[in-house]
Order: sequence, then structure tokens, then C-alpha cells
Amino acid sequence: MSITSVSLPGAYGLESGFTPDTTQRHVLGTRIDVLDSYWGYRRLVYAKNAAAAYKVGYVCVMDVDSVMTIAPVNTTALNAPMYVCMHPMASGTYGWYIEAGMAPVYSYVTVAVNVVAAIDSGHSGMIIASGSGHLPVHGVAILANDDKQATATLISTIGTTKLKLSTVDGFFVGGVISATGITSAQTVTAIDEAKKEITLSATWDSAPSGTIAFNYDGTANEFWQLCRFRYPHGATAVV
Repeated sequence: MSITSVSLPGAYGLESGFTPDTTQRHVLGTRIDVLDSYWGYRRLVYAKNAAAAYKVGYVCVMDVDSVMTIAPVNTTALNAPMYVCMHPMASGTYGWYIEAGMAPVYSYVTVAVNVVAAIDSGHSGMIIASGSGHLPVHGVAILANDDKQATATLISTIGTTKLKLSTVDGFFVGGVISATGITSAQTVTAIDEAKKEITLSATWDSAPSGTIAFNYDGTANEFWQLCRFRYPHGATAVV
């Protein structure tokens, strides 16, 4: 995956897909515009994870000190901008969050295409369709997942849980892999951008071959939906 920083050449993490770490590399709150060969335009903000493990796609809120917390439940008015976690983030780590652009967002139930999304009333940072008692996430347009269904060709296997692929563009930690020989909902647990390798959560069922498909399915009530975040768009209702 090729990522070019439009506004801050040499931004930390460009070569590794913006992998977070425990060292602060930039001033907190730094924003950059990037062009991603797979996801297109994105605006990112550099921040610190507060004190929990965040999954890819969690919707977060940033405080005045540029510290991210997971968007809270059981509130209908927050009056704060929201961001999407683009990598698994351990407690206290630093990294980039998506302020605008296309992103897979962590979901509790399916939200129909072009319906206003909201934070689920019982699950922090996860989206559902907007309704009474929910916190709307304005500026999110739900897209069909197959608009960006990542696939790659298998180059070789390494051991029994690692695959070398033609590309890892569009793959992220947590998503489900399906292919000939991989049929038990194995998930991606690690990605090596430089080597174009992914690690699976469990050994394959039989010798893998051919096309490797990456799915947003996850598990029941824990999956991803493709969104345009903070893009101008029309909505079916005003909330």
C-alpha cells in the first residue's frame, strides 16, 4: 500500500501503514492529509490512546489534550468531533486516527446504506442505525461493504498460520479471511506491510491456494461497515 503525505512529508509511520507505538513522534493534535493507494484521500490526526485497548474501526472522541477515548454510550448530545481508530491501539500508545475519509467502522448491528449512524446505546464506540436515545454520528455515509472488498493472490505459505500475498492493501487486523483451504473464520492477527504477509488466528483447514478474500464479517454483533467519514452527503432524515 502506497501512502503519500500531502501536508507533512516524513510523517512517522508512512512506510508501515501508520502502525502505532509507545513513543510520541509528533506534537499531539498534528493533522496531515494523505493519499492512500487503496483508501484514497484521508485526513489523519495524531493522538494518544487514553487507557484501553482499541480495535480497528472504534469511533473515538478527542479531548483538549489530544487524548482519544471511545465514544460513550447513553448520551444524545456530545458536541465533540469524532474520529475512527485505524489500527489496534494498546493502552497509552500514540498513533494516527482518521478524521475524514473512507474507513471501516466497528458495528453492533447492520446500518443500511446512506442511513444516519449512531453510537450504540449499550456498546461504546460501535455504530448502529440512529434512533431515539442514541448519539448520532453526523458526517458518516454508510457504503456497501463490497465497494471495497479486499482480495489478494496467495504467493506462498509460511508455517501453518502465515501467508505471503500479492498485496495487503485493504487488509486490517480483526477481519475474517476466506479462501480455498481457509474455511473456519480465521481472522487476521498481524500484518507486515513491507513483506506483504498476514498472520492468521489459527492454522488453515487444508493447503490454501488461489485468491485470498478479506471480509468485514467479524463475529455476531462485532463486525465492520464501510463508511465515508466526515464527507458531505445527503441523509434520509435529520436527527
